[in-house]
Amino acid sequence: MKSADSDNANAAYKVGDVYFYGDDMPKDDNLAFKYYSQANSIARNSESRDDDIKADIYYRIALCLYIGRVVDQDDLLALRYVNEAEYYSYCDRFENKFMWQSTAKRIEKLRDEILENLQSY
Repeated sequence: MKSADSDNANAAYKVGDVYFYGDDMPKDDNLAFKYYSQANSIARNSESRDDDIKADIYYRIALCLYIGRVVDQDDLLALRYVNEAEYYSYCDRFENKFMWQSTAKRIEKLRDEILENLQSY
């Protein structure tokens, strides 16, 4: 957990996953969203081009916004974040990053669900 509290976006979003999914720790949506937001802030301000992390981080924030964990459900904001995730997953494709296909499929599935939900308004 110490590295997640430093300037390590990868560690922060992975700790967020531990709390989001309840892996080896009790589920805690507040801490999950906190770590996802922290990872987003670190990645956004980082000079590294580790786009696969950015795709994962934006996907997780979009998921939280879509299902309404911790924050109020906000489909439009979730769509904004899932579109950012999709952009970075395209970057992953061109750089042939490890497991880009599965990340892209998850992002596409969530994006379709958000759009379907928005059309029901």
